[in-house]
Amino acid sequence: MLKTKYLQFLPFLLAILSGVMVSLPVNVRYVSILLVVAFVPLLYAEHLVACSGFKRKMLATAAVGFLFMYTFQWLGEHPLRLQFSWWKYHLYFFFISLIFVALFTLFSLVRRRLGNKLGYLAFVCLYLCFEYLLLNTNEVTFPVLMLGNILVGIGGFGIRYIQWYEYTGVLGGALWILTCNVLFFTLMRNYVEKQRQTPSLVASAIAAFVLPLTISLVIFATYQEKKAPVEFVVVQPNYNPYTEKFTVPMADQRDRMINLAESAITDHTDFVVFPETALDSNFWYNNIEDNGMVQYLRDSFLAKHDGVELITGVPMMQYFRTDVPPSVDALPAGDGIFIQMYNAAMLLGPKNINIYKKNIPVPFTERMPFVSIFPFLARINKDMYRINNALGEEQNLLRSSKARIGCAICYEAIYGWYCKNFVRQGAEVFCSVANDGWWLKTVFMYGHLRAVQVRAVENRRSIVRSDNTGFSVGIDQCGRIVAQAPWWEPTALKVTLNKNKTKTLYTQLGDYVGLISVLLALLILILTIFKSIASPRRKS
Repeated sequence: MLKTKYLQFLPFLLAILSGVMVSLPVNVRYVSILLVVAFVPLLYAEHLVACSGFKRKMLATAAVGFLFMYTFQWLGEHPLRLQFSWWKYHLYFFFISLIFVALFTLFSLVRRRLGNKLGYLAFVCLYLCFEYLLLNTNEVTFPVLMLGNILVGIGGFGIRYIQWYEYTGVLGGALWILTCNVLFFTLMRNYVEKQRQTPSLVASAIAAFVLPLTISLVIFATYQEKKAPVEFVVVQPNYNPYTEKFTVPMADQRDRMINLAESAITDHTDFVVFPETALDSNFWYNNIEDNGMVQYLRDSFLAKHDGVELITGVPMMQYFRTDVPPSVDALPAGDGIFIQMYNAAMLLGPKNINIYKKNIPVPFTERMPFVSIFPFLARINKDMYRINNALGEEQNLLRSSKARIGCAICYEAIYGWYCKNFVRQGAEVFCSVANDGWWLKTVFMYGHLRAVQVRAVENRRSIVRSDNTGFSVGIDQCGRIVAQAPWWEPTALKVTLNKNKTKTLYTQLGDYVGLISVLLALLILILTIFKSIASPRRKS
């Protein structure tokens, strides 16, 4: 019971403390394991509200949930201020927090109706539903703060903790974190309220914490890659996107990248990788073979290096001769012609070209959310609406005689469900091209890299990553960074990675943890509604 006036503020302070604890591994090295107790203050705050004299307990519970999520978002995603004005990114935090408040209030209601066991099961399921929602509403979300990604930590030290993701995906990490929190909270609550600690509860808490870690460490120590080497030269040209990228002549940028690549190319090099939108030279999808930059790269670069192929990010255009716009993104050019713009990647060889068009644009900066449903959104806010890139028609691989490559452009690498589809199509290795210079040296730079490492573990695919300003890396099938270029320096990095053809359980089943959580949450909510209806009848 909260007996004093000042103690009634305790639940709200605990909610803020929990938000700080969950966001701490986003900003500080070597503390990601803190996540297994980071929700304990939040759960205790909800418990205190339920046991207190608050007249409007559901409103107080909603306030607790809001303070937690808003603190978490504010401390974890503050780099959004670099791309959005202050009111826009706070509006985004408010929107995400409201979604969490609805689910957190539902959990509290279920716990009061059905008791602690089903109540805390509902908490785990509903939070997993929250993350599953973030993963699958890519129109408007930035799911870099998923618990399973944060567990990796800055610098990737926690990669050894997450090797079971090949079976569960990133949501398996959230499941482990939330389960540990519920068990540790129960132990803490029993201790504070001087209740008996049952041996089964203590054993369950220890087992839940230790067993997954032990399994992961064993996998990490014993996993062996099959030898199927591919040598990449990763180029990091390092043009400041705010002051240089769009002002330095493209010929100068091209020459810098070629010179950097040639400083690292060997007789065994298979691919050279340039970053996202590295080359901009009026690339038309309809007649790409006739493009002057394509001919120059073949004649003046690839011709000097037998067997080498180039993967590069490119802005791409495509025209359509039609009386009807092919999509809401099409721009009229007159005479029955419409033009669409894409963020694309190109694999260029001496005689072959593969094009991949980005399918998941960055919300607001590359594409206005929900513009396919509400076309007028593309015109109402030109400050927010910068580019409206069209979506690719398919999720295809970049195919070469040397490797089948799944190429994720920038933001796409955050989505496990998307990257696993590359593997289902036969991808033997992943390539990620990005330009994280937009975020400067903030936590988003590390968050993006963490997500890429997780994709390697989920699918057991090596990943080569070229980023304009860093971090450009080579990642093995265990998610370890085996080669890394320094941040914000022009350089070329040579890395040899192994291909893999096997499919993990996650690759085959996808985010089944999220689907099971949705089903369990629905069953628990139906049971809650049934009990709420039945209770008044029994009283009468």
